[in-house]
Amino acid sequence: TASGALRYGVTNRLEIGARVPFIYRSDKLVTTPIAGSTADPASQTIDSSVSGAGLGDIELTARYQLNNGGYNRPFLIANLQTVIPTGRNPFSVRRDNNGVARQAATGAGFWGVTPSLTAILPSEPAVLFGTLGYTFNLARNIDTRIPPVQIDRINPGDQINASAGIGLAVNERTSL
Repeated sequence: TASGALRYGVTNRLEIGARVPFIYRSDKLVTTPIAGSTADPASQTIDSSVSGAGLGDIELTARYQLNNGGYNRPFLIANLQTVIPTGRNPFSVRRDNNGVARQAATGAGFWGVTPSLTAILPSEPAVLFGTLGYTFNLARNIDTRIPPVQIDRINPGDQINASAGIGLAVNERTSL
């Protein structure tokens, strides 16, 4: 995945951004019969490998710093991320008569909205940070047939997101 990202500080507390990914994907799946189950195993080997490239799902973000932090108080940042289903989704890729994909998907096919809260606590020479959020993936009507199944509506489900980390200042110009 290669992507271009742009962030813009609207005010000293509000930042908006966008990320546009370009996806190259190669999936390899080769199915062969179990040894001894047929007279000619090579005749039933199925290679359903696919590849594809193109625009992925675009992400839009907004971040707002809620407070000024302080001695032993973390900075709190409210985040909102939206994923727009601009990539080629798994339900619209070309398929053969048996329903086997002939190109790879570059997107998920669903809108996603993620509100989250980030806490950042400076503690020289380190900075501790953590984020807690929830992703709402929106259901949609697919109304397509992938043999032998008719797919009408899919609800991909939601998820809880959590992450934590530490940044360490080695000197005035270097951190990790």
